[in-house]
This record gives sequence, structure tokens and C-alpha cells, in this order.
Amino acid sequence: MIDNVFDKRFNFYKKNLLENKEKFGELDFTSATLKKFLPHIKNEDYIDFIALAQTYSYMALYDVRNFKSDKIKVNKTYEKNVINIKRGGNIICTYHCGSYRIIPLYLLINNIPFKMVTDNTFIIEQGKEVQEQVKKYSVEYNTIQKEIEIISAEEKQGIFKCIKSLKQGFNLLIYIDGNRGLTNSLDNKNLSIIKLFDSSFFARIGIAYLAKLTNANIYPIISLRTDKYFSKIKVFKPITPNIRKFKDNIYVEKLIQKLYKILEESIKNNLAQWEGWLYLHLFIKPDLETKGKLLNIFDNDAVYIFNENDYGLMNIQNNYFLFDKNTFITYRISCALYETINYFKNGNKTNCEIQIGQYRILINALNELKSKKILILKH
Repeated sequence: MIDNVFDKRFNFYKKNLLENKEKFGELDFTSATLKKFLPHIKNEDYIDFIALAQTYSYMALYDVRNFKSDKIKVNKTYEKNVINIKRGGNIICTYHCGSYRIIPLYLLINNIPFKMVTDNTFIIEQGKEVQEQVKKYSVEYNTIQKEIEIISAEEKQGIFKCIKSLKQGFNLLIYIDGNRGLTNSLDNKNLSIIKLFDSSFFARIGIAYLAKLTNANIYPIISLRTDKYFSKIKVFKPITPNIRKFKDNIYVEKLIQKLYKILEESIKNNLAQWEGWLYLHLFIKPDLETKGKLLNIFDNDAVYIFNENDYGLMNIQNNYFLFDKNTFITYRISCALYETINYFKNGNKTNCEIQIGQYRILINALNELKSKKILILKH
């Protein structure tokens, strides 16, 4: 049954990406991320990779809605760490990876006291369903904890609620690779540049400062799908914060880097299990320094084609955009420019001017597109 669900969702997402390349920007934004962080993945493999990542994301939801504890495997080597977490007062750091939505239920049925820390969007869109799941499975598994409190990371009182909860003996479950905290700006002081595979991005560092304020251990936990049906949960050794070193911001960055290194090592053999690839572009600051204007003249006998490797073309409800996959800058463009670029998607020759629908495009405009390598020679 689940094999059928998995395969059907993959085929659905792949078809959707192929048929709606320009509508939502999913393909362009995510392929730009893959190009930056995983350059070994070939351009022609992007659609399959993204469809697989979307499928894993869907299956995480499927798992929690069809939860059975026997579908979770926890290696015996991690049992000591689980016992220590049960004592409370720890920060549980996890990731949007594998069957990540079952982690709260895993904590619940193992009678590990905890509260969740997440963003307002999650609370509004999924908070009610999570509470209903907790209520259902707390009865089914006769758990000690009957409900969970979800603390908003975006409210100003959130940090005080977190500190109080840790002192009360609750663990705090935090998805480190999610929201940006109080602001969506990448200039936020609670973000730091962290390396992941072949590039870097702005990551939240609030979990490190929370550990500093409370002297709480950080237990990384990650869910990985072993096949289409089963998942395993790894509970890593605790990271104990060195309070004296917290005066140095470099220590904070190293702590966060260590947490992301765990993610990197965990997914390296199945990269698409991390949902973060689908939204990592939100944590990359566009490079505004690379705007060159080197004018080159078209060869009228040559065939030019839209450079899909470096740019994305989007039509979102008749609003037109050009996305630079190298700098992560999105430009709003006119319908005329959109139609011009679209004209070259399969390759075309140019003359002194060309007629595209109702638009007459002069060679100077085409030269500008070539100078920015939006149009390139077709080989």
C-alpha cells in the first residue's frame, strides 16, 4: 500500500514540475540551490531530485497521519541518550528530514516530557492537527503527557517561556532548520553564515544562545527513512555548551556548524530526504555585487537559446519574473521581455529585429540579453 502511495506521489510531483515549470518558481529556486550546494548533481537530474524531495516531505505527513510505533526503529546504541533525555531540561535539536513529523509522537509514547518551539505559520497551519494527534495517541499508548504546549519562536516572550520550561523539567523540541525567529530579514543578528556541503547559508543561532542562558545540553535527533515504509531515529550524544567560550561569537558559529555537520553526514547517502532543499533559497542573500554589462554583438547566423542553467523564467498569474540562479536575485520583467526570452527557449536565429506576437524587438535589446548570458549560443 505505502509503496503505491510513495510512487504515486513521486509521479504526481514530477508531472507537476514538468507541466508547470514557470508558474510557481519551485523548479528554478530549488535547482539554483542544488547548483550552489550540490554541484555534482547534473542539470537534467534536477526534476527527479526535487520530485523525490517533495515526495519525502509528503510521506512525513503520511507517516504521522498513519502512525504505528512499530514502524520506527531506534538503534540500541542510542538508548543511553534517550534515558538521559527523559530526565528533562534538555534542548532536543532536530531537522526537517526523513519522517520528521513522527519525532514528537516518538517522544510522547516514550514518556519524554517536552514542549515544541516553532514559528507562527506552523502554529496556525498545523498546530491544531498536532494537538489532535497528541490527544489521540496519548490515549492509545496511555502516555503520561496528554497534551503539548507549542511555544512561538516569533513572539518576544518566547525566550522567557523556553527558559521557564527548561527549569520546570521539560525538554524543548526545536527544528533548527526552520524559521528565522522574530524577523524574516537576513540581516537579523540571530543568523550566522554556516557551511553546508559545497556552499553556505544564513542559519539560526538562537538554539546556541538558549543553551548558553540555561546551560542545557543539546541532543541532536534525526529521522531517516530506511525504505518506503520504515524509519529510524538517531539520538546523538549531547553537546554540552562551554559557557566561558560563549563570549566569543566564533564558538556559537562552531556549535551551530557542528549541528549542521550532523545533518550533512546523516543525509549524504540520500540527499533528497532533507526537506530544506525546497526552501533553502530563502536563507541565501542575493549577490547584488555581480551586475556586469559587457556588450557582445549577436552573430546573425548563429542559433541562440535561453540559458536555463543560470536563469529561471516565471509566469505567476500573469506576473512575469526572471530569476538569476547564481546571485539568487529575482527581477520583475515586462510581458514583452518575458515573451522575448520565451521565444528563444528552443533556440532561434536573430536578425536586425524580430517580431514576437505583438512585440517588435530590436537587436540592441537582444544584445543586452546576450551580455548577461540570458541568451547563449546553442551547441
